[in-house]
Amino acid sequence: AESLNMVATGRVDASGEYVYVTEAAEKTLGLPIQITGPVLNVFDTHYLLRKAPELQEAADRIDRAIASMRSDGTLKKLSEQYLGDDYTVKPKA
Repeated sequence: AESLNMVATGRVDASGEYVYVTEAAEKTLGLPIQITGPVLNVFDTHYLLRKAPELQEAADRIDRAIASMRSDGTLKKLSEQYLGDDYTVKPKA
């Protein structure tokens, strides 16, 4: 939120942030900021685990859980509940 605070106080003209971060800062911190343009870039989310044989089962379980949550709609529901929109799909340009 520091970069958004710098925008709000006039120390910088703009900041590149996730939509939900900007909306949360505006709502919870009362910062006088607004989203002014389209999405600039889209990044996939990756979960990192140390590469070790004993962690392969955990990695497989995480992959299965995410796939299951995506297919039954839970992932979308959680995204909308906690982030305010469906961030489980790439935004339209």
